[in-house]
Amino acid sequence: MSFIHLDPAPVVVSCGTIAGDHAATDLRAKLDEFRARSRRMDRYTSLGWAAASAALANAGLAPIERGDPTWGLILGSSLGCWASNAEYLHDLDHRSAADLSAALFARTVANAVNGEISIAHGIGGINQTLVSGWAAGAEAMIEAAALLAEGRLRFALAGGVESPDEPVQRAYAAQRRAPELRWLPAALAEGAAVCLLSTGRAGPIRIRAFWRGHDPRGTWSLSTALRDPSSPRIGSVVVTNAVRPSVLEHWRHEARGVRLVHLPDSFGEVGAAGAPLALATADRWMEGMSRDDGILLVSRGVEGGTAALVVSR
Repeated sequence: MSFIHLDPAPVVVSCGTIAGDHAATDLRAKLDEFRARSRRMDRYTSLGWAAASAALANAGLAPIERGDPTWGLILGSSLGCWASNAEYLHDLDHRSAADLSAALFARTVANAVNGEISIAHGIGGINQTLVSGWAAGAEAMIEAAALLAEGRLRFALAGGVESPDEPVQRAYAAQRRAPELRWLPAALAEGAAVCLLSTGRAGPIRIRAFWRGHDPRGTWSLSTALRDPSSPRIGSVVVTNAVRPSVLEHWRHEARGVRLVHLPDSFGEVGAAGAPLALATADRWMEGMSRDDGILLVSRGVEGGTAALVVSR
């Protein structure tokens, strides 16, 4: 289980985030700008679309031609469009076929968010939606970085989106009653973070290496990254999701001498949006570090999916 190093290393051009206490206000302001389009989107799709639009606006970039195949889009989520699926299944039980909503049915596909972003911004290249647990956002960035390094894309929007509704929160709270899951946060937070990556334009942060795999026993060691001689020296470790206390304590022990930050303590548990949110706020975690140092973003899902990225200036 070793890190894969990227050459050339993709750079982060800009990021768009909607997360934390201001998520609802930020989203409402963004959707007010495009109210006609937002009426056909559910909240999950709206969050992803707004974060991606912000990333492009912040960068001052967009495909020159609609359907540009050199622009790609990779997003990850653990919940996907759960709320729309639940609403549609409810309608199936309580309405006649003639009364079912075609617009609602279109929202039940997890990659509807990708479609809205691609249509709005003319993205015509590789387009993927990963629905693979809390590590899905990190895996989306890894997938985008690999595609850029292989020369299959010039620009890639990559990130994560989560929009838990009340039924999901209740189900989550019920799961936490199990003794083995009481370490989970009390509630899930809503959020989206999308980063624009490119190999052809200078950006402040570079993704230098990555590792990913299924690790149900939590045996992956931070030493894999911290002792890798070909990676930048690690100045900070950012754990982007809640993990079992025993795993977190083990990682703290391995990272002695290196600052370890637990992202949910700052933003809440935002699932697949955690890793791209950490990348979007990388300057915060790099504060006081040497320019030669890097940070390690570690994302781990409850089911064992684990992904890690080494990023540096």
